[in-house]
Amino acid sequence: MAAFIAIDPATYQTGVAYFNGSRLVDHWLITVKQCTEIEERIKAIVGELEKIAVAHSEIREVVCEKLPTMSGRAPSPEVVTLIRRLKKWATKGTVTQGHRFVWSEYHPSTIVASVRPRGFNKPGESLRDKSSKELMALGVNLLYSVDANVYDQNVIDAIAVGHCHVSKTYEAELLSNY
Repeated sequence: MAAFIAIDPATYQTGVAYFNGSRLVDHWLITVKQCTEIEERIKAIVGELEKIAVAHSEIREVVCEKLPTMSGRAPSPEVVTLIRRLKKWATKGTVTQGHRFVWSEYHPSTIVASVRPRGFNKPGESLRDKSSKELMALGVNLLYSVDANVYDQNVIDAIAVGHCHVSKTYEAELLSNY
């Protein structure tokens, strides 16, 4: 499995997780001022991702959450634009960096399903009572010892995106052997 970065896209705070194979190596929170125009925010986010890619030349893939929704509503046009720009950056490179990463996207429900704990309940508590974000945070904590009380939810979500990619890649490898 190749090294990759996983992205939880948002136009103010974007979570990024760096995996080398199945191992979580590092994570970042890219923060852009809300008063900045959308085009400048997107440019700043892509610029920060470019710095990460240059610093970690072994990266071969970029994985992203697919059109995230909030409370069942359609994604904002700004986030849709950000994801399109991220895909263009990842697959076509920049003027100075001609990288061509493999691009993958995962639906939010697929990401939650890949990290949510199964058969794990605290006494007097049911996982059915938890929101998707709480399930992702709990799963990421159990899988990677990343405390959701310490890290921003966007970073937790990026790690969950990365774990989903690891799971789906291993699943595809297993199925290809049959």
